[in-house]
Amino acid sequence: MTDQRETLDMGLPPPAPARSAFEVSRLLMSRPDHLPEDQRVFVKELLQRCPELHTTHQLIRAFATVFDKRRPAQLDDWIRRARTCGIPQLRSFAAGLLDDLDAVTAAVTLPYSSGVAEGRITDLKLIKRQMSGRAGIRLLRKRVLLVAHSRRTPPRDVSESPWVINAHENLMSP
Repeated sequence: MTDQRETLDMGLPPPAPARSAFEVSRLLMSRPDHLPEDQRVFVKELLQRCPELHTTHQLIRAFATVFDKRRPAQLDDWIRRARTCGIPQLRSFAAGLLDDLDAVTAAVTLPYSSGVAEGRITDLKLIKRQMSGRAGIRLLRKRVLLVAHSRRTPPRDVSESPWVINAHENLMSP
C-alpha cells in the first residue's frame, strides 16, 4: 500500500484498472480498426510489454487473414510459424490443424458454412435450458418447430394485409 501511495505522491498516474482475461482476449481477437482509440492504445501498450502476447497477436491476425481473404496458400506458412513460435498452445492448435488439413483447406476455400446447423443446435440448447423439467415432449417439439420455422421464413410484409390498421386511416369515414 505504501508503494502505491509513494507512486501517487511522485506525480505518476495511478495504475490502470485491471481487465479480465475475457476482455483482453476479446480485444486481441478484434480487428484493430474496429476498436475505439483508447482500446487500441491499451492493446498496443500490452503488446509492447509482453513479447509472447505480441507473437500470439500477430499469429491471430495472420490466421484471420487466411480466412477473411480466402488464401489457403498462406495456411501452410501460418502452421509452420505457429509450430515454431515457442508457445505450446499455438503449437498444439497447429498440430490439430495438420491432423485434418483437407477439412481446414476446404473451410478456407469453399463458400459453404455450417453456421445454419450450429444456429439450430444453439436454438435447441436454449429451448432445453428454458424448458428443463417443465415440459413434455409435445410442447418441446412444438417450440422447436416454431423456432425453426421463424428462422427459415422471412418476415411478412404486413403493409399489404387488409387486417392491419394504418395509423393514418380514418376509421370513422364511410
